[in-house]
Amino acid sequence: MGRPPEGSHAARTVPKLVPLAGESDIRCSGFIASKDTRADYFIANQEDENKVGLTEGDMIYLNRGKSTGHVDPGTEYSVVVREGEVRHPVTGRWLGYYYKRLGTVKVIAAQEEIAIGAISMACDDIRTGYDLVPLDVTPLPAKPAPPFGRLQVLEEGKPSGYIVHTLDNSERVGTGHIVDIDLGYDDGIRPGDYLTIFLPNEPYDKYRKINYDYNWNNRRFETPPLRRDRQNEYPPKIIGQMVVLTTERHTATTKIIQSVREIEVGNQVQVQ
Repeated sequence: MGRPPEGSHAARTVPKLVPLAGESDIRCSGFIASKDTRADYFIANQEDENKVGLTEGDMIYLNRGKSTGHVDPGTEYSVVVREGEVRHPVTGRWLGYYYKRLGTVKVIAAQEEIAIGAISMACDDIRTGYDLVPLDVTPLPAKPAPPFGRLQVLEEGKPSGYIVHTLDNSERVGTGHIVDIDLGYDDGIRPGDYLTIFLPNEPYDKYRKINYDYNWNNRRFETPPLRRDRQNEYPPKIIGQMVVLTTERHTATTKIIQSVREIEVGNQVQVQ
């Protein structure tokens, strides 16, 4: 699969991983775009003028038709809305704008200047005025997932990065959740790749703060000594596994397929 074009609203082919990713994982996720570009298409009107919020099956009108756009019947678009900026949780570096996919629209008829469509999937609140991005979901057979376990050893030299965003800005996520990482196709990441989620194994520092030393009933009671290892380095703590769904230049959208504890923005990842 070749590189997607530059730009936040460029037409792209979105792979579908089977069976690890379902329709909603792709159509109801999102992406981080390095550019903020106004989309060529948007929902310009709706059939039911009294309805606030569109749902599956509702008829809508696109702002472009046969003479001004690609609106052949059957063409699908993602409904997207820009949620805000994304900055790196560790470095503070600006990564781009996050665009959330709210669902899909399928063109059912095209006239010269406008087109008529229907909401084919609604994942969230869809409104007239929201942007439309070309969408082409194609099957991509999933590679078998590499073995996963807490005793896994990370290999040196493989691309590594961080979780930088979670769908719906959840503070803590786990198996089945969609998250974004700061690795993309320029870093060698491709849809279908697997990554390990891990934590650095920092020295233990939760020792009790209150010590005691007293005599009672002809006996002496004192805090038991606790030994500390200041010489060895311990391996990273393996806490999860993810699969890549889509990629941008320096970011990717992934799905967590294994987790042994809660996962957060700022946790580290490495390609398996």
